[in-house]
Amino acid sequence: MKKLYGDGIHDDYPYIQAQLDSGVCEVFLPAPKVNYVISKTLQIHSNQTLKLPRMAIIKLAKMSNCAMVENVDFEKWETNICLDGGIWDMNHNNQWPNPYHFPDSNGVIRTKAYMKEKFGWTPQSGLVRPTYTGHAFVFSRVKNFTFKNVTIVNPVVYGVQLSFIEYFTIENIRVRVIIYFISKQLYTSCLPVLLCDVTIPGEKPMAVKSGFQVTSEG
Repeated sequence: MKKLYGDGIHDDYPYIQAQLDSGVCEVFLPAPKVNYVISKTLQIHSNQTLKLPRMAIIKLAKMSNCAMVENVDFEKWETNICLDGGIWDMNHNNQWPNPYHFPDSNGVIRTKAYMKEKFGWTPQSGLVRPTYTGHAFVFSRVKNFTFKNVTIVNPVVYGVQLSFIEYFTIENIRVRVIIYFISKQLYTSCLPVLLCDVTIPGEKPMAVKSGFQVTSEG
């Protein structure tokens, strides 16, 4: 039986993802004893809310090398997805560095040429690349999307990547980067702001890079 630990040691991913996969309309995670740990990307479905207390911490495990939350299918449109609450720590110093500039453990740099050869991806396919990008949250092709009351801590590249999002609410988002030491990983990471390609029906896509509180510590 899958268990929710919240002790900052054991992996909480299996329990949380099982709850999301059960098809319930809302998955609520209570305040953890210490913090939650996830080792893989949580995938949220259509008509679903993932909700945490505002100050509940959830941390990406060491060398997970993945986003923290994505919607399930980037190809087909999904609807009514909400992420509400939590302090989400991507744990940047313990993931692969910025994949656009530095190689992973296999010596791969995720250039456009590599993405086309490996996955058949081109920029015309949309912003979202089907691989590790260093972004904490990635959502694509979602109608009726809500992202609120979230603090993003230590993303490797961008905090959030949104592509082809229609009818959305984004509010009360904070981003914190804690710098323990200077490393090439941090030096090449982008500012942890929102990277967007969102759509208002009848209008051209627009970029949103404002309205967020960004702080650095260290």
